[in-house]
Amino acid sequence: MLNLQKTLYDEQITKSSKDQEKIMQEKLQNQMEIMCHKQRDELNRYKAHVGDLSSQLWSVGEKLLIEQQEKENALQRVKVLETNLKEFQTDQPIATISRKTCKYAQLFLR
Repeated sequence: MLNLQKTLYDEQITKSSKDQEKIMQEKLQNQMEIMCHKQRDELNRYKAHVGDLSSQLWSVGEKLLIEQQEKENALQRVKVLETNLKEFQTDQPIATISRKTCKYAQLFLR
């Protein structure tokens, strides 16, 4: 009889231990699933942020190219205007006016 009680006791202890182990595994599984869900959400937020930054980078790059092209066009326009000014100045006779002529023009214009 004592032997039978001991066997029954051992079986209950084993069953109880297995039940507790199963409960612990379920708790750990639930915690792992929650952590995975949080990590997945955080990863998705990072992916969205990286996508936004990439979009902004492309936009800034396009603006930079446009600004560089506009600068180049403006510099070319300045060179053309400078060339035209020099050509115009070389085609014009150099006028010299004496002081007498200036005084005479001042008197005449009054």
